Amino acid sequence: MSHRPDRPIADPADDRLGRDGFVSRLARALVREEAVDGGTVARASGVVVGLTGPWGSGKSSLLNLLAAEITRRHPTAVVVRFDPWLVSGRDDVITQFFAELIRQIQEVGTNNPQVGKVATRLTGRLTKYAANLAPATAWLGLPIPGLREALKAVGDALDHPESLAAQRTDLITSLAGVEVPIVVLIDELDRVEDPEVRAVAQLVRAIADFPGISYLLAYDRDRVVEALGGGNAERGGAYLEKIVQLEIPLPIAVDSETRGLFTAEFEGAVPAGVLPDGWHSDPRWRRLLAIAIDGLLTTPRDSRRVCGMYAVLAPMVAGEVDWLDLLGYCILLTKAPATVDAIRQQPSLVLSRIMEHQESNQGFTAFREAGSRAVAERLARLGATPTTPLANLLTLLFPRMLGSDTELAETVDGFHRRQPLMTVLRLGLLPGAVARSEIIAFLSLSDEAMLTQLRIRHAEQTLDSFLERLRDIYGDIATPNVESLLWVLGRVPRDIDLIDYCRTGDNYTRCQWFDGFLRCAVLRWRVPFDLGLRTLNSLIEAGHLDAVAMVLRCHVSSHGLYGEQKEDVAGAWLPSETVEGLSSRLVDALVAYQQVGTLLSVIGTPEPLFLANNLNRWNEDCRKSLTEQILADNDALRAVTLLFYGYGHLLFARLNHYLDAALFLDRLTAIADNDTGWCKQAWTARTRALHWVAR
Repeated sequence: MSHRPDRPIADPADDRLGRDGFVSRLARALVREEAVDGGTVARASGVVVGLTGPWGSGKSSLLNLLAAEITRRHPTAVVVRFDPWLVSGRDDVITQFFAELIRQIQEVGTNNPQVGKVATRLTGRLTKYAANLAPATAWLGLPIPGLREALKAVGDALDHPESLAAQRTDLITSLAGVEVPIVVLIDELDRVEDPEVRAVAQLVRAIADFPGISYLLAYDRDRVVEALGGGNAERGGAYLEKIVQLEIPLPIAVDSETRGLFTAEFEGAVPAGVLPDGWHSDPRWRRLLAIAIDGLLTTPRDSRRVCGMYAVLAPMVAGEVDWLDLLGYCILLTKAPATVDAIRQQPSLVLSRIMEHQESNQGFTAFREAGSRAVAERLARLGATPTTPLANLLTLLFPRMLGSDTELAETVDGFHRRQPLMTVLRLGLLPGAVARSEIIAFLSLSDEAMLTQLRIRHAEQTLDSFLERLRDIYGDIATPNVESLLWVLGRVPRDIDLIDYCRTGDNYTRCQWFDGFLRCAVLRWRVPFDLGLRTLNSLIEAGHLDAVAMVLRCHVSSHGLYGEQKEDVAGAWLPSETVEGLSSRLVDALVAYQQVGTLLSVIGTPEPLFLANNLNRWNEDCRKSLTEQILADNDALRAVTLLFYGYGHLLFARLNHYLDAALFLDRLTAIADNDTGWCKQAWTARTRALHWVAR
């Protein structure tokens, strides 16, 4: 089924709600077959049926199916479709209704010579009768054969007046001779203004007892009753009962039918290549479907509107937003626009990580500490009440902010991340944001080309956002040479950050990032353990100690090695014996660098030194050697200051393990305030060191 944005279906093959049986029974109620001279003749039953249901519930689709069913059963039947929404004013309603009725009868008469003469006579009488119900000016311009003659006859009749009752009797006689059923289907009655609703009601009432014509009116009962009663529901209901003989509500749809309809509409709307393989079995899809049909998508129009919106938005954010989160967003746009407005005005209501705004992270921490009460308050600000379908949808899209941390790993570009949410709110990337296509292009480069690209981004101060985007979506992208990528990423702290000594804080953060990326690679993205281990060994051999030390120190804590308190081992991918072997090898390299006086040129974080201390390998000779360096060399003093205090801090006693802390403090105090060899970050580190060491 191809996608039709908010259009009623016309082909029975598109019926996803199983209404074929109802349509067939309704057709038999409107057209009955009578036995005549040993055969059967189809005649309209003359009944006036009201088909009721709210807007968007599928009334127009059902009328289309009904018209097709009547025509299939009775090819000569006259099926008149009339939509008062397309006209305005009482006179236009009358003229357009009769114009369509006459046109259809003429068409049947032309196609069926057996009833041609009767049809011609009938259309003449209908035209004459209708001309008396509306002014002649209302008929001017209508393409009805014989209209001019009929209007002339009306004018002539002014001299020889014939009562409307007599014309009615004559018309009834003519209708009795028509051996084809006439069925009038009136749609969209609930969409017109009150005067037009009353005009249609009066029209149907005036001709409802004509033989050979059945009527079906489709409407929202509450709206029509309001219009007919002028706001008085009791009076409006009584008026409607005089017109409609039988009111039939649309058949209810069971959950399986609603699911099938929505799924079919969605599949028809999704652009090629958007859905991942196996999306039908995604637990989040099943959960979204259950939430949607629980009270959000209550009519077929709801489903079509949501899917139509998806068809428009998906190409605009292709590759940048999770397919299912975008579908949930389309449901919010359709059914809860006020909630979307609240998110647009304050994205921090739902974002779990806003890197640019530290106060938002603090607000998130406070929110988490507040517990379930804060969840209810946050939902209230989004216009939702806990346990409602809307609240359930919001919790699915924004689990961390609304009380759940589950399934985040499965939503690579989910709205719990800032970039995807802001992308869909803007319908485009934020300034400086990294597109998926840029990551894919980067992964196709050689080792040195990748490193060059990272150096450029470092110089442009866009490296952080690039690495964040790489981590967010890497698990979604197949890359042939994972080992090369890990090798390049492990080199970043030394080959890029350490070159710019004033960005030591970035160096430390980058090591943490590498540890997290490597952990995800092995534990979540199924990178082979041996490949990860091989990468760490290669980095140690090449002197890239910071990144490896960060990985090992985290594992030391996880396993509780070297006297450290054991923490959560769930994030450890290296067994304890492997950690011990790698740690020993890294510290061997560190001591060797220190012995030749080059250690400060290869490390930018204290993590390798902390690891050496864990292994009791940072001995008095190492301590004395580092102390001598800071006493003799201002560059070494600055490097050590940034090493220990550029990102964090150590108290006097702990610093004293690595060098003579008293002499270090003396040297820092002696540095002139106007020393141009110290950049802003170095001065900040010096201030921090003086504060903490002096304590």
